[in-house]
Amino acid sequence: GELRGYCTRHRLLDRELLLLQPARIVRRKAIDVGVRALAALRERGVDAAYVVTGAPDPHNPASADYGAELRESVAQLGVCDHFLFAGDESEIGAAEMAALFRVCDAVFLPSGAEGFGLPVLEAAMQRIPVFCTVGGTMAELLDDGVHTFDPADDPQEIANLLADTLGEDAAFRARRQVMREYSWRGIYESKIRPALGV
Repeated sequence: GELRGYCTRHRLLDRELLLLQPARIVRRKAIDVGVRALAALRERGVDAAYVVTGAPDPHNPASADYGAELRESVAQLGVCDHFLFAGDESEIGAAEMAALFRVCDAVFLPSGAEGFGLPVLEAAMQRIPVFCTVGGTMAELLDDGVHTFDPADDPQEIANLLADTLGEDAAFRARRQVMREYSWRGIYESKIRPALGV
């Protein structure tokens, strides 16, 4: 469907690491922390991508301004092809959100103040690790599977936490191997293409 096309266009299944932030484009969601963390991951040599689900609200000047700031930061840091505003390309409803949870490797929630923290619970149900703000309301929801950071930390420290934590996770490594080697593209590249001699 539409989301499959989105994943293909942006190579989401081929990435080494895919982060998801289910959030509207508002300043309190601290999406800028995610932009810097992504840039640091890529500097470290990780083929990472970051998907934020919301689109800036054109009827809310503060949201539109923050969206413009984020895009400027994305361009300055050279991550335009890797930091993705999913809401720009299509409406993200419940089905699309569920599909994004299935393909992401981790949920990244840099905001300190949240409501109940539904994304944390959804991630737990999908066995997806969560990285969120230390001392925030979401960090207290679960005993396991939640990794905390200070949004004021150096972006490279946050990138190291992400890469090192996931690199030690056997389920993450197995999942990435399946996507790399057993997707149709992986089977073609490793088995069919060599047999065809192309």
